[in-house]
Formats: sequence, C-alpha cells, structure tokens
Amino acid sequence: MADKDIKQSKRLQQTQAQVDEVVDIMRVNVDKVLERDQKLSELDNRADDDFACSSHPYNPHCDCHLGSYKEIAKQQ
Repeated sequence: MADKDIKQSKRLQQTQAQVDEVVDIMRVNVDKVLERDQKLSELDNRADDDFACSSHPYNPHCDCHLGSYKEIAKQQ
C-alpha cells in the first residue's frame, strides 16, 4: 500500500507542476494580449485623428500636420 501511495503522491506532484507551468504560460499570454490591445487602441486612435485631419487638410491645429508646418517654417 505504501508504494501505491508514494506513486500517487509523486504523480499528483508532477501533475501540479504541469498545471503551474501552464498557468504561468497563460499569464504571460494574457499579458501579451493586453499589451497588444493597448497598442492597437493607440493605433486606432491615431488613425481616427489622421482621418479627421484629412477632412481638413489645411487646419494648422491638427496634430498630424504640425510636423509639416514646422518643416515649412524652418525652410523660410
């Protein structure tokens, strides 16, 4: 009986170690997904801003055009 208990205990420890490893991997994956979601949200916001500025291409208050206005000012 003792051998059977030892084998079961060892198997349980191995299974728990595998579960812990999977949980760690899943945590890393969830963190990566959240980071990607944040980056995609930022890109989506930038795309919306660029689209809004493209509707008014000569609006100097659009952030997307500030770079080109600064370059023009430097050339003058």
